Amino acid sequence: MNRFPRQTGIQKRQNPPRPTPSKDGKWRSFAKVPNLLQYVSTGTYFARVKVNGKIFRESLETTVFTTAKLKMGDFVKEKTTRKHVDGTPVIFEDARKLYEQDLEADDSISDIAKRYRRYCLKALATSWPELDQTKLAKISETACREWAARLAKAIDDQYFNNVLGTVRAIFKRGGLSGDNDPSRKVTRLGIKPKKQRS
Repeated sequence: MNRFPRQTGIQKRQNPPRPTPSKDGKWRSFAKVPNLLQYVSTGTYFARVKVNGKIFRESLETTVFTTAKLKMGDFVKEKTTRKHVDGTPVIFEDARKLYEQDLEADDSISDIAKRYRRYCLKALATSWPELDQTKLAKISETACREWAARLAKAIDDQYFNNVLGTVRAIFKRGGLSGDNDPSRKVTRLGIKPKKQRS
């Protein structure tokens, strides 16, 4: 007797999460898929994303939830990438806002992980308040090391490493990566392993 089930090639259709209706009842939104909307009267799905203060909404031309999710990812990527090409970041704040837009639009990242990244952004703003208005080309290795030394005294090692990772992701979004990254010589702090119970 074959112990393994036969593969039928038929995939189970994914049901959409519980929707939230709009105040006028014309639209449905989905908390777990923030960039997706559904027009109630037709059942058609739409993608919606805010880029640089402007809202883009476009029909995905499907009434199937799984198909809409796939098309929505392409739509969001197209809009956020276009912003990066058309408006090259000049100051750190420009790059940070692009990073935040990418973060909110990325459905592969859980809400908990996004919330943690926001904490990292808040820690960065508190520990280096003048950074936002600094031109990316003017941010030096020395300034990064001095900031890292201040931050290391204020938070634990793991939190420090995640804030540092966030800063590097913002630099990369602003076109500073590899040898051009001013934080490249800042070292991650060692995380002490938990003691095992005997």
